[in-house]
Amino acid sequence: MENFSKKRGRPRKIPAEVLALHREVWPELTTERSLNNRNYACLAFAALGSGEERKYAYLVSLDGRRLRWTILTALGRLEDEDAIRVLAEHICEEQMKTQDALRFIRVMRRNAENGAL
Repeated sequence: MENFSKKRGRPRKIPAEVLALHREVWPELTTERSLNNRNYACLAFAALGSGEERKYAYLVSLDGRRLRWTILTALGRLEDEDAIRVLAEHICEEQMKTQDALRFIRVMRRNAENGAL
């Protein structure tokens, strides 16, 4: 029989080098999933101006001490900075609870994938 070294499962979307960098910055994050989530949250954080804009203060406090990680992670999965800003602005205006914001982002993402937006 032949030995195959082919890895099973879903291929990584985020390069191993980026995950290694996040592992250095946040050593308390031990799983690959938590590192992936933090990467997406950082993408959203950067798209929102790293907390410098007052209109996103509900998600990112101006002093950077309070971040809504779960919502930022969901926004970061959009990977489109303009879409992140539009949805984040609406979430901040409505001051949605986390579960409501996640539901809203999920619906908008599905609509965008289906070409409804």
